[in-house]
Formats: sequence, structure tokens, C-alpha cells
Amino acid sequence: YPPSYSSYIDFLYTCRQKIKVLDITYNEKQQLLSQIVSQEYLNHDKQAQFLAWLDVR
Repeated sequence: YPPSYSSYIDFLYTCRQKIKVLDITYNEKQQLLSQIVSQEYLNHDKQAQFLAWLDVR
């Protein structure tokens, strides 16, 4: 795996923890979790944008 893979795994863990406590439906949580495993989130900038978006939810 490339070196960036470790940071991607950390990103997934952080997102999962934040998504679990959001006041949204189960289906919405599942949708967000499915979204973050797409290829585009291997990009660090996309990860930062998503985390910032989660923080304002």
C-alpha cells in the first residue's frame, strides 16, 4: 500500500466516529459511510473538506 493509505485509514476512522454521533437517520449515516470509501477520498484535500463539512453538521 502507498504511504498515504495509513492517513486514509485514519480519515475513515475519524469520519466513522463523527458520523455515528450525528443526529441523522440510520440511512443517512449509511449513505455518508458509503460515500467516504469512494476513490475521490484518497485525496487529502477531499478528506479535509469532508471533515470540515462534518464539523459544521
